[in-house]
Amino acid sequence: MAVGGTFAFLGKLNINEGKHTVKNIFFFEAMLTPKIITFVYWLSLLGIVVGGVGLMIYGEFFRGLLGLIIGGVFTRVCFEMVIIAFKNNEYLRKIAEKP
Repeated sequence: MAVGGTFAFLGKLNINEGKHTVKNIFFFEAMLTPKIITFVYWLSLLGIVVGGVGLMIYGEFFRGLLGLIIGGVFTRVCFEMVIIAFKNNEYLRKIAEKP
């Protein structure tokens, strides 16, 4: 998913139809936080890449490479644990809506 794709939900904030309607967001029927978390994840990865490449350029090549690898994996695992909570909520909602 591209970084620009994280703002795609803003175009779907219709008043009358769709999953992310204004009513659904105000009454917590649709979750907005996973979209924000995705944006923060991409910003975090950008910071890790900039920091790692900066270390690699200024003489700490292996430390920068290690920072890129470990930082990227650690960030992904942490953000996945947060998203799992929202996915569980979504799946439980689908189970509850079944007849």
